[in-house]
Amino acid sequence: MLIEDLDAPRKQRHTARRILARLIDEHGAADLSYSTVRDYVRVRRAAVEIAAGRRVEAFVPQEHVPGYEAEVDFGEVWVVLAGVKTKCHLFAFRLCFSGRAVHRIYPTQAQEAFLEGHIAAFHTIGGIPTGQIKYDNLTAAVQSVLYGQGRARVENDRWVLFRSHYGFDSFYCQPGIMGAHEKGGIEGDVGRFRRTWLSPMPVVDSLAELNEKVIAWDQVDEDRRIGSRIRTVKADYALDRDALAALPVDDFDPGLPLTPRVDRSSLITVRMAKYSVPSRFI
Repeated sequence: MLIEDLDAPRKQRHTARRILARLIDEHGAADLSYSTVRDYVRVRRAAVEIAAGRRVEAFVPQEHVPGYEAEVDFGEVWVVLAGVKTKCHLFAFRLCFSGRAVHRIYPTQAQEAFLEGHIAAFHTIGGIPTGQIKYDNLTAAVQSVLYGQGRARVENDRWVLFRSHYGFDSFYCQPGIMGAHEKGGIEGDVGRFRRTWLSPMPVVDSLAELNEKVIAWDQVDEDRRIGSRIRTVKADYALDRDALAALPVDDFDPGLPLTPRVDRSSLITVRMAKYSVPSRFI
């Protein structure tokens, strides 16, 4: 149907909804959902048009301002932990200008690990990007993607509080392969770090022990050069560091979510300001 559209008038080409209707009527695909067809058509139409020479696929080299932008992602890693082969999750944070990266390994990629990874990164680099941080549509940050509304997302309430506390904006990449191009720096960094430092599988007694090694490996990586760059990561990071925003006086508590506390005498609901919740990732 999409190939036939190449020769059809622009206003009479198939929409995803029309394709779904034809699949149901002509092929009995009654159990097929609209979202499945929509997501497929978005990717496949572009491929068909590129193959026919109707669309040129081009990538524009990105230029980054010191201290302005960063990228975050998770990647799976396997570790021999206390004698047991265990799947863990590598949190990766990368400054776009210098390529300075911060990594931590957690047992899950749940929101607490997501927030703890950010806090560790902010303290390691000595500040906060003044602009935006790029993400996939991670469930730790995004509740739902609003299709047909550009970059609009419904964000997790606690994540919004976290961003407001540290004062940075979030940028959510497109789903699929197009999103990978939008944050290729961190995509490549996760693979590089895993191949360089986590192959073969590290053998440790605890994640605390492993993360001490990870911190040391990140420091060694500062002396490398990325691609054809003249300066080292450390040299460019000096420019990044001077342009970062200052850390807040108090850190955000990455533990339990904020919950209302009711004053029974006045029946006024107030927010609990502080928790003494120990981290699960010691």
